[in-house]
Amino acid sequence: MIDVDGFRLEQPASFRTNEVRLEEAPGGPTIVVQSRQVSEAENAESLGAELLSQLANVPGVSNAAQAEMAFDDGGKGSVVSCRLSSDRGELRQYCVLRVHEGRVCIASVTSPVSDVTQATAMALMRCLASLRPAVS
Repeated sequence: MIDVDGFRLEQPASFRTNEVRLEEAPGGPTIVVQSRQVSEAENAESLGAELLSQLANVPGVSNAAQAEMAFDDGGKGSVVSCRLSSDRGELRQYCVLRVHEGRVCIASVTSPVSDVTQATAMALMRCLASLRPAVS
């Protein structure tokens, strides 16, 4: 069962959740989490570099950068950040990538630049740092 903003959906047993979108309020910060299979040769650093390369071709993207990410459980990954010009105004986006057992999980937070205070940025990064493999 999936709960979505006051609604519930009974998903078929064979279906898995591979994407989730959360928002604080309309026009405010959003968090998107996606998971997909990757090859054994791919890792968070190479996937982050690929994302950074793709962002270079997107109109309105500036200040794109990549760094190593340390998750709060000690795991390592990659973080890609950028600034975006959009119809919502100037946005800041952080994407963290973590690979585990042949899957990559990408969690991204996008927020209007005007809403990003030091406290907000720290809270959003703590959220992203909490990404970890689910216990099976």
